[in-house]
Amino acid sequence: MNDYYIDLHIHTTASDGIYSIAEVLEGYYQKGFQAIAITDHDTVDAFKDFTSDFYKEMRVIKGTEVSCRYAGREVHILGYDIDYTNDKLVNLLNEIKNSRIIRAKKMIALLRENNIEIEYSDVQELVGSENIVGRPHIAQALLKKGIIKHQQQAFDKYIGDNCFAYVPKLDVSPKKVIDAIHEASGFAVIAHPHKSINLEDIHYFKKAGIDGIESYYYDHSPSQIKKLEAICKDMNLISTGGSDFHGYGKREDLGSYQGNIKIFTNINKHLKLKIEV
Repeated sequence: MNDYYIDLHIHTTASDGIYSIAEVLEGYYQKGFQAIAITDHDTVDAFKDFTSDFYKEMRVIKGTEVSCRYAGREVHILGYDIDYTNDKLVNLLNEIKNSRIIRAKKMIALLRENNIEIEYSDVQELVGSENIVGRPHIAQALLKKGIIKHQQQAFDKYIGDNCFAYVPKLDVSPKKVIDAIHEASGFAVIAHPHKSINLEDIHYFKKAGIDGIESYYYDHSPSQIKKLEAICKDMNLISTGGSDFHGYGKREDLGSYQGNIKIFTNINKHLKLKIEV
């Protein structure tokens, strides 16, 4: 039995998750987790409602998942143990947040040009006035209007990376993101590397100051994990892991990914307030 439950990649309604931070915290606590990290896309707004390092006895690490681009591909950098009030980080996240609104409006315009009747107000209604907008919100709006039968269909037909209504995110460099995370006293980890980078590119990220790799990911195979762990060992990087929980799709079951003692040991090397295991 795994007695060390840890999930370092979780989203809330502050970005594109379907559960509030209060619901996420209580859910993971009830599942017996010792530690989790909240890592909403391009925002730290979840911490307006929760500022503690603990929820009951469960350690809560403050983080974010920041979008950037490298070699023509979208890359996500996880920032952990951050000072979420740091000006440099907050200013970068606000820049990205504003660009997301522009991007969403462009994507909706492309959908409308192709006779798909959707308004930005349909999306805004789902996002709220302050939370960050993303493609899943557009997919939810299309589903609500009956244009698609399930959310994945929106990505497959309309707004996926190679579809007609896709618009790339703001072109922010990985180094800019990594520097902002370090400025906020945090450490930076490449999220789901098999989705976004070629493994030989990790040398670039190492030079840019990356601290680790998300080796343990909900759909990484044992062979992929073994390869990433070897890279981390060779390059003196930490190896982390998480579920990328949003509350829908393949990651709809809260707590289904439970982590392991290696992740505890690895992340404790960088945490200012260590996790007791």
